Amino acid sequence: YNRVLIKLSGEALSSGGNSGYDSQSIKSIVSSLTDMVKKNIEVSLVVGAGNIWRGEIGKKLGMDSVRADYMGMLGTVMNALCLKDSFESAGINCIVQSSLEMNPLVENFDHEKAIKRLKEGKIVIFAGGTGHPYFTTDTTAALRGLEIGAEALLKATKVNGIYSKDPLKYPDAEKYQ
Repeated sequence: YNRVLIKLSGEALSSGGNSGYDSQSIKSIVSSLTDMVKKNIEVSLVVGAGNIWRGEIGKKLGMDSVRADYMGMLGTVMNALCLKDSFESAGINCIVQSSLEMNPLVENFDHEKAIKRLKEGKIVIFAGGTGHPYFTTDTTAALRGLEIGAEALLKATKVNGIYSKDPLKYPDAEKYQ
């Protein structure tokens, strides 16, 4: 593949599914993706926020579900900034684009600018989800992949595919081929 989008779970940034960040886990991710960039593969990422925030926590608190989803979107921006800094420390140029306006911290999402950055050899991390509640970062990954013309969407999460509903909660969830 020449251009790929990788969907990472936020939990991939932590150790053993714990919350927060684990330096070894992050270094491993950066090392693997740096190897891809050095092979002239255009790499983009969507990262979740499961290491920081889960909507279930908000539900247990009686929180408004829309607000809880926006908190998750903010968590993805934090994770994207963590990865950006780690890539840059490894000598790899990286930018973050967000669906939520957060200038000057990150660029606003713009598929044409993202493609240009990829062609320049930069890693592009898409944060802020779709910018709308009720959509998962898996949805964001599919959308961004289509928008940038990715040849493959590689999903690096604890769920082994795309299902009709959460297979960890619902044993009758159907896996899509």
